[in-house]
Amino acid sequence: METIIQGILFVVAILFIGNRFMPVKGVSHITSKEAKDKKVQFVDVRTQGEYRSNHRKPFRNIPLHTLKNRLGELQKDKEVVVICQSGVRSMKAAKILKKHGFKHITNVKGGMSSWV
Repeated sequence: METIIQGILFVVAILFIGNRFMPVKGVSHITSKEAKDKKVQFVDVRTQGEYRSNHRKPFRNIPLHTLKNRLGELQKDKEVVVICQSGVRSMKAAKILKKHGFKHITNVKGGMSSWV
């Protein structure tokens, strides 16, 4: 009986973790080099401190923890390119944007760590 419960808990844990890192349907992925050529809304979801210490010109800082409250600052009908340090927080941001009706969302693969 204990083995069955452990098995069920293991499966639930795998599903939970897998869901957190699964790509979001409808979200495109580009490299930092490709991002440089776009004329869209650029959003950096890192903290203000991270943004101040290293940021790129087209990106505006909307930290992930404030994104839901600041969605009105973005245009839903215009593409949004999101970036963070490594790509994890920007994927969370993409999920939030998708959930709130944004149609054209692009995540920068590798985040600022990959910026060339």
